[in-house]
Amino acid sequence: MPKNDKDAVVRELKTCSQLIKDALEEIEEALEGDGIQDDLCDLDEEGGEEGGAQWTESDKALTKPCVGLIKTTKSLIKKATDCVQSNGLTQQPMEIQELDKLAELSERLSPSVDDLIMDLYPPVDLRKVQEKAVGMLKQ
Repeated sequence: MPKNDKDAVVRELKTCSQLIKDALEEIEEALEGDGIQDDLCDLDEEGGEEGGAQWTESDKALTKPCVGLIKTTKSLIKKATDCVQSNGLTQQPMEIQELDKLAELSERLSPSVDDLIMDLYPPVDLRKVQEKAVGMLKQ
């Protein structure tokens, strides 16, 4: 149980950072395998593998900047965590509101990253990927 608002926000930021790290590792592994997932999500209703869809060269070209966006997000969350740990104030109501707002924003980031990653798997729909990337930027 966190002892104050600052500790609660740091914990939330660390959770968000870990979830984004996991998602980043997943998409990087998929890049190594041309978009093929190695987990149970690849099984269809009959228990067989999906059509073995792989990324095309244009899919890979689209995926790489998205991975960069996710890496940037991960880095920013880490910097925010470090900043709150070393400089977070909780004396004034405005300081607490700022921390609460930061926690609220971080709670939305991980699902946004997950949504983007899910749309990067083949078959890739460029429009959906663009929508999800723009949505992440608006967070």
